[in-house]
Amino acid sequence: QVFQYDGKSSLSKDIPTLEIKKLQEQNANLRAAIAQMRKEMESLDE
Repeated sequence: QVFQYDGKSSLSKDIPTLEIKKLQEQNANLRAAIAQMRKEMESLDE
């Protein structure tokens, strides 16, 4: 999914709030998954 930027419209105006919330949620889930993986990696090192 590529956003075309034509200079006339700002990106934030084109993306609905719902989409932003969904992306923020995905981002939080990814961060949690990465933190979990990091913990598991560290426990493997011991």
